[in-house]
Amino acid sequence: MYKKHVILIIIVGILVFFVSWHFELQYKVIASDVMAFISIAIGLYIAAISFQFGSKMSEYMKRQDEKVHTKTHMGVLCAYLKYATYTGFLAIVDSCSVLIVSNMTYIEKKEDVEMVCERYPELLHVLSSIGFSLFSASLIFSVIIFNFILLSNLNDKNKN
Repeated sequence: MYKKHVILIIIVGILVFFVSWHFELQYKVIASDVMAFISIAIGLYIAAISFQFGSKMSEYMKRQDEKVHTKTHMGVLCAYLKYATYTGFLAIVDSCSVLIVSNMTYIEKKEDVEMVCERYPELLHVLSSIGFSLFSASLIFSVIIFNFILLSNLNDKNKN
């Protein structure tokens, strides 16, 4: 992966973590939507790698990358896809955890009023912040991979 992208993902992930922590944002509101988005994204990642093998792009993808001299374009793309998939799976696990923990409640009675309370609010708060952070990283990975494939296609067409 390119160093600038690693730095971008880390900085944005940390920033989103602390913003969501500070404002106590509830990840459970978007957890199922995030799982759907990431599931579709992982499917597209798999399609992106298989698309490269069956097209004229495969010759271009065998060339050495200009920024990472130890890898080909395909090697760089595979690194991005690998880390994007890992991040996506972590986000899915976090989303499932948030949904499970948020449903662990108990009923508290105060002055003849029943209140439904979360059993582990601190854990839910931490998982929510991690979820927002992983989701932001997944969005960044999606944009980077899309741009990489698009620019590779354009560069291949211009060199032919």
